[in-house]
Amino acid sequence: MAITDPEWNEMLNIAKLQQQEYYELLPEWTRYTENEYKYLKQNIAFAIFGPPSEKTVDTYKTNDLYYFNIFDYLPSSKKITDIIYDKILKFGEVDIKTETCTKGVYYGLIYNITFRTKESSITKKFTKKKNKSSITKKSTEKKNKSSITKKSTEKENEEENKININLNPIFKIKFSKCKEQQTWYIDIEGRVYKSWIQYKEENTLPPCIMVLPKDGFYQPDENFEITEECSTVWLEILDSPACNTLHTFLNIGDTASSVIGIVGLGLGAASMLTPVGPVVLGVAAASGAATGLWTVGRSTQRLIDLSSHEQTINPLYNRSALGSWLALTGGTIGLASSSGSVILTKLAANGSNIGNITRVAYNTLLLSNIGINGCGIAYQAYCMYEKYQKEGTVDLADVAFLSAHILFFGNSVINMQFAGDLIESTQGRILDDYRATLRSRNLRKQFNRTKRAAAASNSDRISENAEVIRYVNRKMELRLKNNFGNIPKKLDNIQENTVSFKNGEMVIPGISLLKPMQLVDILLKHYNEYPRENNNEGNNEMVLNNGTEDMLNQLKELLLHLLRNVFSNNETEYTFDVNEFNETLYDMRYLRNATSVLLLIFHISHNLITESSYPLNYLHDAVHFIWCYMKESLRSHLNRFSTTDEETLTLLNTIITALFEYMENTVRNLSPAFAKYIKEILRMNLS
Repeated sequence: MAITDPEWNEMLNIAKLQQQEYYELLPEWTRYTENEYKYLKQNIAFAIFGPPSEKTVDTYKTNDLYYFNIFDYLPSSKKITDIIYDKILKFGEVDIKTETCTKGVYYGLIYNITFRTKESSITKKFTKKKNKSSITKKSTEKKNKSSITKKSTEKENEEENKININLNPIFKIKFSKCKEQQTWYIDIEGRVYKSWIQYKEENTLPPCIMVLPKDGFYQPDENFEITEECSTVWLEILDSPACNTLHTFLNIGDTASSVIGIVGLGLGAASMLTPVGPVVLGVAAASGAATGLWTVGRSTQRLIDLSSHEQTINPLYNRSALGSWLALTGGTIGLASSSGSVILTKLAANGSNIGNITRVAYNTLLLSNIGINGCGIAYQAYCMYEKYQKEGTVDLADVAFLSAHILFFGNSVINMQFAGDLIESTQGRILDDYRATLRSRNLRKQFNRTKRAAAASNSDRISENAEVIRYVNRKMELRLKNNFGNIPKKLDNIQENTVSFKNGEMVIPGISLLKPMQLVDILLKHYNEYPRENNNEGNNEMVLNNGTEDMLNQLKELLLHLLRNVFSNNETEYTFDVNEFNETLYDMRYLRNATSVLLLIFHISHNLITESSYPLNYLHDAVHFIWCYMKESLRSHLNRFSTTDEETLTLLNTIITALFEYMENTVRNLSPAFAKYIKEILRMNLS
């Protein structure tokens, strides 16, 4: 059943009647010579604002007669009039040779009559644009010398709100180009449109219905009778550009950018008060990047739009351009500042020597970010407040720009660290993490000797720490190469492409691995029986002999290096805890080639959570899952599992090497079971 909207139909009829009057009264063109330009300005002001109010009318006396100064409008009205007047002269002035003048313009006036769209709620009042005439049902009826009896003043006001029509004058000029004349159009914002199609597609009216003269000038409708005494105006009725798909997309983008910016700032503030995981920090970083990119793109689009319609983009003369320039500059510097901190952190983590020029450049960028986005907050907030006071509306783009300024300014203040502080804090965190893995006295002595040597050969703390980090990284790289060297290039007793899947099982010749879903049942059954938190170093260090203690330290050193590389490559803040892996590391410490096994398990686990789209903070669960998959498969195959049994160790090496060599198949086979495992442990932790 169609929805009836009588008020909308009535507004359409009123708009048609009003356009018919303009068609009958307004000439298509009026010529003004140089000595008549004062009348041109008068007609521009009258078309937009009507006659000046009694409070602004000035009079002067000549020969005992009083005359009205018709140009005495309010300052804001004068400014708009001057803008349009200057545009008309700039683009419409042509050579007109008369007895008294050589220059002149051809000027025309048409109206765009607008009212709310039919899809809008019929009780919602259509927002008026600034400095535009409006026609209400009451004034139209008065003009037609008819009246409707109202029961009360409240009902009359309600009717007026429903019937609300706005008049938008459009000024026509003749623009000469290569002896060819074109008709250009200028709206009351001073925007110049170089064709009628361009006006219809690119004007800045809010979502509404437009009733326009056909092809941009008043002419008789060929579908109706045309006589010398009577004819009907030919009209176009269409939605404003704000109703089209592009503007809808831009509005959605502005809204999303505002929400994302607020969320990013909230996460940044939360990180100061409570410890947050890498997932939360990653979301905060992604929020800043998304908001910054949208702000840069949106502000650029607005500046291009201003320039293409002959509006100045000089921030000294156009407040809209100033807001866009601030958003563009603030977004660019905000993104550069965020990227600069990531780059500086990576350089510090790699032990690079960061020179004074780089530090000064970063500090300048940081202060510029705070200064420009701070100014952007103040300016954008003032403009939004002023516009709301005058028009009762706020642009979504302005809200998006304000939220971007707040995001970059707030995050810079919250996480403010100059280059020296950022480098030292990053270096200190890396060295503390490494020092925590050193349990043997010999390793601690080596580390302390390296620090003393670095202190003696460097004049400042940053250079000293960088040299120690380079020592640690070289040691880790050497260990990685040794571990990879211990991995068999070819699998013993296994031919290529012989790893297969049968009834949900991965089959290696001679070994049928456990079904992944069976592993989930086993892990969940014992999950609460053996809490993983009790596997801490303090409780187990007493039972470690020198060999297993040294292996445990090597495992932690290796894991620390692997984690640092993974988190650094994903541009996530360096926050992880090696102790989360204690259960697996303590289980593996008796293996002779434990570091090689851990290296392969880590790579398989990283691929597992990457392909399953899990965040990095589930990495320790993935490592535990893969290790238990191998253990339980061997226990099922041999009815035992012992890290000192030669047959067990041989089969363990065979399994882990096969899983690594056939990584893609391994990940695809284990992903559903791992997803179920994570879902269940999350549910148990919450219950």
